Amino acid sequence: MATLTLPITTFIPEHYARVVGLDLAVIGATFMFVRLFDIAIDQVLGLMMDRTATRWGRFKPWLAGGTPLVMIGAGMLFFPKPGYSATYLAVALIITYIGYSLVILSQLGLAAGLSNEYEGRSRVFSWWQAGTTAGLVLAMTTASFAGGKGIDASFAVHSMGIIVIVLTPIGTALALRFIPDGTTRSTNQKMGTSINTVI
Repeated sequence: MATLTLPITTFIPEHYARVVGLDLAVIGATFMFVRLFDIAIDQVLGLMMDRTATRWGRFKPWLAGGTPLVMIGAGMLFFPKPGYSATYLAVALIITYIGYSLVILSQLGLAAGLSNEYEGRSRVFSWWQAGTTAGLVLAMTTASFAGGKGIDASFAVHSMGIIVIVLTPIGTALALRFIPDGTTRSTNQKMGTSINTVI
């Protein structure tokens, strides 16, 4: 998800101005309205997650549901054709941000549920932050490599999109397989065991 967020704010606006032909003012306005929508939808998604109770736990169904949205949104966002409208950009951003919110909120929920202890949660979120940093480095390395090799800027944007599309389902599959949903755990002992197993 970190590999997704950096290109959206740094490379996508310029890409849509240069390749698609949209005015930067239009791109900026589109981003602003979609972000305002995203702020509101995050509250709704959080409330829905709080009220979720399934045999797979509270967060895993949402993580699984958000993953294809991220992939579809990234596919639209990183691979536009010349002449596409601001409406296309808005739809791509909305799909991407909804998927991103679902995945990130699920990640945070799963991480928090791994332990009721301060030390345990600190350890979990330290690893989570390390993964976030690695994603940012991956995005910047991809862009720097393309620029340093004199490759067309569109190649860098497409490459970052491919990374997101490929790694998102892999990360989700690993999380669904190996990270227990703390909402299905009844004892702190099980949660502590899960932390030691995962980390």
